Amino acid sequence: MEGIKIEHGKGAALLNKLQTNEEFARECAYWALREGFDELRPHFYPTKPDKVIEYESWPLFRRARLKESFYNDYPEINSYYQQRFLIYWKNKATLEWLKEILRYIPPTDTLAVRRLDDRILEIQAWFNDESPEVNKVIEIFDGRKV
Repeated sequence: MEGIKIEHGKGAALLNKLQTNEEFARECAYWALREGFDELRPHFYPTKPDKVIEYESWPLFRRARLKESFYNDYPEINSYYQQRFLIYWKNKATLEWLKEILRYIPPTDTLAVRRLDDRILEIQAWFNDESPEVNKVIEIFDGRKV
């Protein structure tokens, strides 16, 4: 690997051990499974504050006419929607990262593949608002939703 010079530590040992980019990617995928897999799970939306529940009960035309001062008086409304936005995109990024990791795990490593498949189903279920078990049954029995 030209241009990269790491002389000590885990990075040096890894670079000295690996010959190809594919081996490096596979080692990184296994590292993600060993060291950070517990963090790669869906995060859930916060509980709606009372003011957000009230705000969402108003008709759209009423919400559209609100002045900026209203949102300054009730910062929990914007804060709640910002948290939802961040959690959505964090879960989306986690899902894509899990799919990327799966690309580098050999299919013969059935335990690692199963762990990744299960976690991917868990996050996809979060987006579909279903339980992972429902998706697994559909996959196993080649079923469909009605």
